[in-house]
Amino acid sequence: MKSILSIFGFCIILSSQLFAQGPFVGPLYSKSTTWLFSKYVSDQGPGMDYAISGGQSFGIYGGYDVSESFGVQLEMLINKHVQNYRGDDYGISYDSKVDLRSFDLPILIKLGSPVYFEMGPVFSFLTKGTYTLDVNTYNFMDTTFSVKSDYKTNIGLAIGFGGDIKLADNLFINLGLRVTPGLVNLGGVDAWGRNKSDLEFAKDEKAKNLKTSSLAGAVHIGVKYKIE
Repeated sequence: MKSILSIFGFCIILSSQLFAQGPFVGPLYSKSTTWLFSKYVSDQGPGMDYAISGGQSFGIYGGYDVSESFGVQLEMLINKHVQNYRGDDYGISYDSKVDLRSFDLPILIKLGSPVYFEMGPVFSFLTKGTYTLDVNTYNFMDTTFSVKSDYKTNIGLAIGFGGDIKLADNLFINLGLRVTPGLVNLGGVDAWGRNKSDLEFAKDEKAKNLKTSSLAGAVHIGVKYKIE
């Protein structure tokens, strides 16, 4: 691992003198660990637990290097954000999943060169939301249905760092790490697929705690072409 980081750092340093002002464009792909946190779910104990989840995104990005150490960047991404659950509720063992698909627009400022720090808002417009239940004890209870209407438009704050490695004239590989916590209450459902109205109808006193916030941590790779 140290050797890989050393090679990456050496390549970044060699590229430091190659950056100039101007626009850039390219494709981008990221692999992420994704979470949907809710106090309601967190308070349920072993009957309703979070499980490790992952997602991904891909799309294009473009921007402008105002100077060697300051730039702006806009990304247009198709994003997949998943939260897995598992639990054992009154002898019923189950696994479930919320799968959210969205069109994301990160708007970032980038500081530094050749290694940079980035930060900015991410606007996520939900295009599809699916809940899946897999009951290990009773298969006839398995179900899948849409939860798109239960989730709101998300706004997050992307914070990360990365660097560019030169491949050829005006062509670079972009590598980076990024964490994006959500800033708004998404609403959402619990591990059984119930929204706040369902819980209130069942007279669940903790229904008010069904407030969902997102978190994603990603590693991304892209190709950057600088336009002269």
